[in-house]
Amino acid sequence: MSARTTGGLGLVRSSNAGKLTWTLVGSGALAHARTDHVHTVELEATAVDKQVLHVAVEDAMAALDRYGASLASTPGGADWLKVQHVPVRRFVVEIVRKLLALNAWAPFASAPGPLALAPYEGLVGLRSSSSREYLAYTVTWSGVAYLLGASAPHNPTCSAQLRNRARMSTANTAPSPLPRTSRCKTFWRCRGPPATQTR
Repeated sequence: MSARTTGGLGLVRSSNAGKLTWTLVGSGALAHARTDHVHTVELEATAVDKQVLHVAVEDAMAALDRYGASLASTPGGADWLKVQHVPVRRFVVEIVRKLLALNAWAPFASAPGPLALAPYEGLVGLRSSSSREYLAYTVTWSGVAYLLGASAPHNPTCSAQLRNRARMSTANTAPSPLPRTSRCKTFWRCRGPPATQTR
């Protein structure tokens, strides 16, 4: 992995009190690193075995279902995890893909150790495929470090981009006015969309 990359984060081999650790640093610091190091974008570009990815995601989803299916429900009483299955699964795919890519990088695979996260980086971020209507979440590399056991006393749950987006969406949205009618009826036809009649 030797592509030149600017911006973002890098992972560098270091030691803490004589113990091996891997530290997330700004990619500018990698130019001066004398130990094993890689840009995180290079790790993200690593091809992973699709079958291994599929099996790991299925295992993780089954474990989530066993552990958390009954912990939350929608206002209508449905299991939240069942209703949100697709976005949760996509998020789990992001997590597993990054863990597999990390494990595929030879220096880390030969000497695995704890990851020190980047201070103040959010643990969950937005994927570039997010749109205004649909947010696609991903785990950040600090989030990966957190999942592997790093403490995150100064790291917010959400990235700055996600926090700013949430602030803008709540600040700029006013509820639409309700129609001034006493009743609203919905009729369903066998073919075609439902027709709505307002009185």
